[in-house]
Amino acid sequence: MPTWRLNDVYTEVTYLAQPGTSLQYKLREGATAYGNAAPLTVKADPANTDTDGKTYVFRGGRIHETTDPAVRQLWLDSGFGVTEV
Repeated sequence: MPTWRLNDVYTEVTYLAQPGTSLQYKLREGATAYGNAAPLTVKADPANTDTDGKTYVFRGGRIHETTDPAVRQLWLDSGFGVTEV
């Protein structure tokens, strides 16, 4: 039976390095994805009440693996990367 890993969940914000230039940098921050169906909601740091009662809660920066094809499909339907391990 295959096992799949959810790739890191993060939010990404693009900033200008200096006003008036085209230089940019991106800040990535670990996020939490949660919900009961696709697409999952993603927030950088939700209050605990945001995730109360949700079936699927995946916190960024942690390794999440599943052998359940339905959970794998939920990740894919929510636009996340999935790797077979």
